[in-house]
Amino acid sequence: MKTNSKEHREHRLAEARDESKSTRDIGPLRKCLKPARRKKAGGSLRLFIETYLAAHCPLDWSPDHIQVLADLDRIVRHGGQQAIAMPRGSGKSVFCRAAVLFAMLYGFRKFVVLIAATDGLAENELKKIKIELETNDLLNEDFPEVCQPLRASEGSTRRFGGQLLDGEPVGLEWKAKLIQLPRIKIGSGKTKQWSPAAYGVIRSVGITGSFRGLSAVGPGGSILRPDLVITDDPQTKDSADSPTQTQGRFEILNGDVLGLAGPKKKIAVVVPCTVIRKGDLADQILDREKNPQWNGRRTRLVNAWPTDQEKWDQYASIRRESLRGGTHGVPATEFYKKHQRQMDAGADVPWAARFNPDELSAIQHAVNLRLDLGDAFMSEFQNEPVDPTAAENIPALDADLLITRLTKLDRRTAGRETTRITAGVDVGGELLWWTVAAFDESWNGSILDYGTWPPQTAAYVRADDPNLNTLSKRYPNLSEEARIYQGLCDLQQAIFATEFPVESSEPLTVTRLCIDSGYIPDAVHRAIREAGHKDLVTATKGRGLRPDENPMAHWKKWPGEKKGWNWVTRRAEKGKPKLCTFDTNQWKSFFAERLLIPFAEAGGRIGFFGDVPAPLRLIADHFTAEYRSRRTGRDRTVDLWELKPNRRDNHLWDASVLSLVAASIDGLTWEAGALAGEVTTALTAEAPKPTFSMARAQAQTPTSVPPIANAAPAPPAPPRPNAAPKGKREPISMAALQRERQTAGMGGFRR
Repeated sequence: MKTNSKEHREHRLAEARDESKSTRDIGPLRKCLKPARRKKAGGSLRLFIETYLAAHCPLDWSPDHIQVLADLDRIVRHGGQQAIAMPRGSGKSVFCRAAVLFAMLYGFRKFVVLIAATDGLAENELKKIKIELETNDLLNEDFPEVCQPLRASEGSTRRFGGQLLDGEPVGLEWKAKLIQLPRIKIGSGKTKQWSPAAYGVIRSVGITGSFRGLSAVGPGGSILRPDLVITDDPQTKDSADSPTQTQGRFEILNGDVLGLAGPKKKIAVVVPCTVIRKGDLADQILDREKNPQWNGRRTRLVNAWPTDQEKWDQYASIRRESLRGGTHGVPATEFYKKHQRQMDAGADVPWAARFNPDELSAIQHAVNLRLDLGDAFMSEFQNEPVDPTAAENIPALDADLLITRLTKLDRRTAGRETTRITAGVDVGGELLWWTVAAFDESWNGSILDYGTWPPQTAAYVRADDPNLNTLSKRYPNLSEEARIYQGLCDLQQAIFATEFPVESSEPLTVTRLCIDSGYIPDAVHRAIREAGHKDLVTATKGRGLRPDENPMAHWKKWPGEKKGWNWVTRRAEKGKPKLCTFDTNQWKSFFAERLLIPFAEAGGRIGFFGDVPAPLRLIADHFTAEYRSRRTGRDRTVDLWELKPNRRDNHLWDASVLSLVAASIDGLTWEAGALAGEVTTALTAEAPKPTFSMARAQAQTPTSVPPIANAAPAPPAPPRPNAAPKGKREPISMAALQRERQTAGMGGFRR
């Protein structure tokens, strides 16, 4: 009885296994419905899209589309790198998803990695590929070895794990960040072999995520490494605004991404992108001069604007009034229809099929977009963004050009004509940023060295980096004011103890140091008084004088004051050093002009130490963290300097400006007129506010920084003598009070 019972259980289990196996088995494998169509579509990526994905690309191709598709086809088959920028809505993301399907279904590539700016965006791209494989009937007809297991699951991903085909595991995986295509053999008898897509893997990851060392198992237990990477729009607006994030993502592309492939396999990397800011990640990899390895291709919605600007300006006015009146632009379209031949003259819009039903041509569509979007059109559709911080007709500093202004001399070595060496210090909450500069009597000069106090081990640092060697870490038991005091004392000792070699001459030391006193001035004043170099150090306070304020040349000179070009040094008050007030706007413009003079020319040009640009990337980014706009008022025009959006680190720029002010205080003059307070460089009239016109539309790893020579720390500060009791103000004379009020612009006597 027991034997019969045991046999019965085994029989029922065997039946259950057979039933489970039969329900899990999705065989037999269907045959390809149209082998000739499948074979023909494999001839090129363009034919593949026209055959299986035509619904995504309903309009006729433009010449740019045909060229981009040819580029992608070449990359998929043979490997290499390709950066592509196309106007929004031109289909670059569709092309890249098609390239993934094309590469996997025909076996050109086995392991695809989808990278986007964030994990979520990368998963979304993978989801779109899943939907195509699950729902595209044409792919289901011609690629049953991939699509049949998907259809057999009836939308339940839990069925994938146990699927069988003719008794063999299918091996399909369908996860949020991973696709493992079915491992199915096709053919019959001895000719049966793995399908081209068998063992194919597609993974998604954010660009800042962990994807180094990715691998998968291939046929026979072989190791598969990524061989196709699609990095779709790898930057965000925030990262495009940040030089540090831009540099970090550029290094990820050139390092981590290109290093994903294994030996003897040329990886294929495609980066569809949009230029958000000048100099951002997309702008860099699209630049064939600077990064030719990325084969950048930048396409535009408009290659050339129409030449009849007057007619289009009339069109813009009619359209604007029509939209206000509720007629939806119909009168403007009628005006365009009447003058279309004349208004289209000179225009080159590559994608002639791109326009809306209520428009007559792609040219009209492009102009409408330009009118509606303003300067955003230049970024989204032209891939040539207008710098929102740059005023027209005002030369701007360019970080890539600055680092080419090399003296070919060693760090800290001055040129043979040098007559003085000065330094500047910008005081921050946790770091003291300093620069040292050398000048001859014609204002030819160079930045000899720069850095922070305390010194850092990294060559490129950010003020908000939590891993910095800060004043808090250097002086852990002191208050913020005491830390700044002690740091300034130690830095002064280090700067004045350093000798700077001069080419073919005796070494020189710093003759004048200017320290910004805008942040915790009491600590700065004490450090200057007590560090032992007070005759060589000047406390400074910058003021950005606007055009409606009196220029320093018109300020009345009071007894004991010393005036120079856009600076005035006030006699010391009791217990404080002399304070130099200077016009930051004038001195920054003066410095910028020195940096814009061609470096081969003599007479006021300034460069940087060294013969390689790598150690200068940090200071160049600080120098370009601000922009200037030109303003007119009270019959004078001045440049106003401000930080660019999302650019916080300008400390080395401020410190270098102080080194120029120090040279002027030390006796270096520009011209007699300049010394008297007259601006010798001609300023143009205020730039007009930008408006749309056809003419305007057409125009459109570092080495470590060595710290300066260290000296013995300065002794702690003694108690401040004659300090006023807590809660009471120290006495001040009426004359001194008046001078304070005038300097700060708070009433008193007008200068």
